[in-house]
Amino acid sequence: MVSPGPGNPWFRNVESWEREILKSVAQRIDTGERDELEAELLLELLRLKSRSLPRARNPKAFLRSALRNRAVDWIQEQQAEQKRTTSLDQPIDPSPDAPTLQDVLPAGGAELDSQIAFIRAWNELDPELRAMWKLLLEERGNQAAVAKRLGKHRNTVRLWLRRIQQILSRHGF
Repeated sequence: MVSPGPGNPWFRNVESWEREILKSVAQRIDTGERDELEAELLLELLRLKSRSLPRARNPKAFLRSALRNRAVDWIQEQQAEQKRTTSLDQPIDPSPDAPTLQDVLPAGGAELDSQIAFIRAWNELDPELRAMWKLLLEERGNQAAVAKRLGKHRNTVRLWLRRIQQILSRHGF
């Protein structure tokens, strides 16, 4: 995370009126991670300053609008991330006697080593390969259906599947 404070060397390149706009936009957004939001807005401000944009008639209004839009996008990304993550103590399905993930996941020993190896392999995959893997699970291994959903040729899906297999084999699977 980038610290938005004055101790950050990037922050020194930001003018005082830009800092005020950044702070005011962040103050208007209701979030528990205000520092993270301000850091994200600082990055957006630096991105805007690094581009050669056409001169705005009112640069303060332009900046306020751009930062507000980025803040809204950031909030939506955070909410989507919270929906994707599952707590280990939440039930897997809504029935009252359903097990939690903590109950289902094996613990310790060789299983833990294989889980760590799998996480390393997963982190090595490109985002496209991860998305394809998820779709393969949803489509129950139907490569033609995955190719159709991705808008790719079946041979592309097969090639990507071979890449996944190579990465998994490098990690002992």
